[in-house]
Amino acid sequence: LLVGNLIAMLIALCMATAVAAWLARKVTLPLTELRDFVRRIERGNLSSRLEVKSNDEFGELTHAINQMAEGLEERESLKGALVDYFRSQAADTKLKRTEGEQTENLNRGISTRPLLCPVDEVDCDSVRLVIDQANEVKEWG
Repeated sequence: LLVGNLIAMLIALCMATAVAAWLARKVTLPLTELRDFVRRIERGNLSSRLEVKSNDEFGELTHAINQMAEGLEERESLKGALVDYFRSQAADTKLKRTEGEQTENLNRGISTRPLLCPVDEVDCDSVRLVIDQANEVKEWG
């Protein structure tokens, strides 16, 4: 009877160990994938996306991080477009504008002052507004 109890306890211990190892892997594997994914985003790979494999908390977190990466990618794209636009406008100003044209622009209400805030602090809505206003200015000319 004692030997039977010991064998049953050893079997239960082995089963408990196997279940604990399976559960640990089930939790750590998605966390490891998420960690690696976030590190890719940190290195600037904003086009990377992670497949949502479950409907639990890990799936929700994966979906949220994918949305964050998409938003960051859009922001960087808009920021790049804004920087390109201002660079081209600055080049045009240096190459083509005469003092009379600058006075005409001032009369239209177009500011010739440089940006007072760093481009990194510009949010997407502000970028869209500036691009829309720049397009209106182009239509005047």
